[in-house]
This record gives sequence, structure tokens and C-alpha cells, in this order.
Amino acid sequence: MEKNLMRGTLLLTASSLLTKILGFIYIIPFTALVGTSGYALYKYAYGPYTLMLSLSTMGLPLAVSKFRSCYTYYYNTSNKNNYDSNIGWGIKEYF
Repeated sequence: MEKNLMRGTLLLTASSLLTKILGFIYIIPFTALVGTSGYALYKYAYGPYTLMLSLSTMGLPLAVSKFRSCYTYYYNTSNKNNYDSNIGWGIKEYF
């Protein structure tokens, strides 16, 4: 169990580092292409964009995971022919 946790943590850290490096690499040709004034406008708009994107996607993976686990649990323990009640229970448990 702890080995899987360390492996997952290492994978997430490495992917985050790779994302940061790739994000840094494109800045040089982008600045040369649009100039310093274009880059300033880009940086001016990128801050609020990043904040809005973070707020809008903050709980989405957790919500999907929780809904899926509730649905799977109720589907496996309830009447398998009644799909509507299983989905309803999953939604009811989530909220």
C-alpha cells in the first residue's frame, strides 16, 4: 500500500515538473513572436484566467469519483433491474 502511495506521489510530482518545464519553454518563442507589449497583455489576462480555471475545476475530479463510487456501491447492493433508483441513490448520497 505504501509503495503504491509513493509511486503515485512520485508520478504526480514528475508530471507537475514536466508541465512547468514545458510551460517555461514556450515563453521564449512566444515573446519573440508577439513582442514585449504583446507578452505584457498576455500576462495581464493570464492571471485572472488561471484563477477562474482553478475555481471552476477545483472539485470536479473529486465529485466524479465520489459519484462513481456511490453509484457502484448502490448498483452492486441494490436491485440490479432498477437503474433509476440506483442513480437516484447515488445522487442523493452525494448531495
